Amino acid sequence: MQTIIISEGITLTATPSTIDAYKRDVRKAQRERELIAWLATPAARKCPEYSDIFKDVYGFRPRW
Repeated sequence: MQTIIISEGITLTATPSTIDAYKRDVRKAQRERELIAWLATPAARKCPEYSDIFKDVYGFRPRW
């Protein structure tokens, strides 16, 4: 068993594989937050991959 600190006053004690899965989920959630913030910037719409990334995040292509 391993223990990691998730937040101040919150710990997770679990097997190494469960902790690895938790860390992967945290990285995925952080990446999604970064993508959503990027999609909200006007300059991002000029990127050729914008429509594909928008669809990956929201499930449909942007309409403008």
